[in-house]
Amino acid sequence: MVNLEIEEIKNGINKCFNNSKSLLGDADYLYLGKRVARSFAIYVLCKEEIQKTYLLFRILIEKETNKVFTKEEKDYYSKFFSHHTLKIKAAGIQSSSYNDFAERHSLIKIKKSNEINNEISNPKQKDILKQQGFYTDLVHNKFKEPSEMIKIEKCYSIQAEAKLSLSQLTGFKVSYFNCPAVYIDKFKKDNF
Repeated sequence: MVNLEIEEIKNGINKCFNNSKSLLGDADYLYLGKRVARSFAIYVLCKEEIQKTYLLFRILIEKETNKVFTKEEKDYYSKFFSHHTLKIKAAGIQSSSYNDFAERHSLIKIKKSNEINNEISNPKQKDILKQQGFYTDLVHNKFKEPSEMIKIEKCYSIQAEAKLSLSQLTGFKVSYFNCPAVYIDKFKKDNF
């Protein structure tokens, strides 16, 4: 992935970004149609696609600074792009930063800190829940349909997270492409 040309990485950013918007729209459509379990699963996929966009931005910024990538970095970036739990964990870390911001400015937090910590330390759990949004499953020797496993409260929460995350990404994307030098310079100084 890090061997791609800069223009192809920008192309990937735009495609992942557009796909995340499309996934959000699909999930909203299903949510309004009271197809809560499937909309939940697609909101999670939307958040994963947003994390892929951020990863591509990171690679782009690093390439713009002529960074020499280690083998470990190359392997991690390639793995991240297709590994669901790594993207879910990254989304959890992003949720943590939202909560920190909300706390500093007396705003409503998007989810409880223990939920975020669980998502970061055990992303597989969210991935399993995402799968349950699509499939009938055997739970404690009883078959359960997706609608029995995922309730509207969970879906409402993930919907808010996905919308907030996409909103933040939209601002970052516009800001970066209008003035990339600011971000490249920040990377050189702070190594964010």
